[in-house]
Amino acid sequence: MTRQQSKDETRERLLEAARKLFLQKGLAGATIEEITAEAGYTRGAFYSNFEGKESVLLELLLHNIKQMTTEAARIASSGTTPMEMRTSLLKYYRTLFYQNDAFILWAEARILAFRNEQFRAAFNELIKDALSHIVDILNKFATATGIRLEVPPSYIAFGLAALFEGIQANKISNPQHISDEMVETVMAYFLSSALLGKPA
Repeated sequence: MTRQQSKDETRERLLEAARKLFLQKGLAGATIEEITAEAGYTRGAFYSNFEGKESVLLELLLHNIKQMTTEAARIASSGTTPMEMRTSLLKYYRTLFYQNDAFILWAEARILAFRNEQFRAAFNELIKDALSHIVDILNKFATATGIRLEVPPSYIAFGLAALFEGIQANKISNPQHISDEMVETVMAYFLSSALLGKPA
């Protein structure tokens, strides 16, 4: 293993340990000592990779953005028929709803952003980057299908992100009254409406 590979492995193990502990205890409850112990490293290893827990959280969210957008971008430029692309995007975005782990990390970040101005600035840049990725995907979809979206892609990106976050928050807090079937029907309806558009 090269020096860089060893450093990358250390970083990934610290990220995975932090993700696990943030989900169990929250950002405030998880300590750096617990993160390093879980990963099998020292505080020195942590601080040689991250400035603090907040920077770890931002990197975990960045990983989640890349995970979400890479597959969607591939579908949107896959060259299949418009209906097949739309169906694949619908199916993919509906499955994202069940990534509750990621939602909890985003919720932690939003709470911190309310209280910490410095973190809020970095978090808002991350949100801006995530929405720009969704806009790129929508533009690729529109180009590939010949569909003219009825509202600006930036509006659709914002609406879909807010819809997913709101549905996840309600589902987690009130699972007895919000069925999976209700969730999938609502998401499919709004996604279909957003992607329907008109012939260009």
